[in-house]
Amino acid sequence: MKLSVLIASIALVCADHAFAQSSLQNPVDWSAKIVSEKGGPTLQITAKLQAGWHIFSQYQSSEGPTATRIQFAPSASYQLLGKTTEPVSITYYEKLFKTYVKYFEKQVQFQQKIRWMSKPTPITAKIEFMACRAKECLPPDEIELLITPNL
Repeated sequence: MKLSVLIASIALVCADHAFAQSSLQNPVDWSAKIVSEKGGPTLQITAKLQAGWHIFSQYQSSEGPTATRIQFAPSASYQLLGKTTEPVSITYYEKLFKTYVKYFEKQVQFQQKIRWMSKPTPITAKIEFMACRAKECLPPDEIELLITPNL
């Protein structure tokens, strides 16, 4: 009887720890939309970060942390115009990597101009990123967003 109570208690503590960890495993909330601008449609991908967390720029040296990478599924319905842009990042020298790193805090918006080649259809974006805070980094993660045109 005492053994089963001990095992149940350990299981409860482990489950509570796993729940607490899982809530920390998602410090970035991603969203996306298509906006019409003077120069044509633009895909806007926004990352909102929990306090204290940051993600890295698309433009990192190979010695640094995992850069954010955004890929769009090929489709005959649209054409990418240029590269995905981002705002000016925070840059600092990271002793761990022995290089300068570029990152974003709080919120960042990536933009990709497109041209519709036919009737607008949803666009799938695959985003690879790594989130860090002062003393820890989560393993690189990957998500997919379905960006639906406003018809």
